[in-house]
Amino acid sequence: MTERRETTTLTVELPEELVRSLEVLPGGAAAAIHELALHAAEAVTQPASWERAWLSQVFLEQEWLGKIERDPVRPGCIRPRAEVVDRNEDVVSPMGT
Repeated sequence: MTERRETTTLTVELPEELVRSLEVLPGGAAAAIHELALHAAEAVTQPASWERAWLSQVFLEQEWLGKIERDPVRPGCIRPRAEVVDRNEDVVSPMGT
């Protein structure tokens, strides 16, 4: 029996040209964004992953490293600090506009 995971729906506004570019990837734009999110999460939780170097190029480490801590349940893993998880933003616009 598979475990049901809690999910959250996010609304992200993207320029049409960017969406058209992502549509050429397998599964289309939504699948591409989902896959990118999985890799970004892996970078946060797995310090030795290849994704960590990628994420550090995309986002400055000093902007997010202070928001994570060692996971006491999973040795060698990292998790977001509970006090910094904020879901007040329902819609994310490109370039913060």
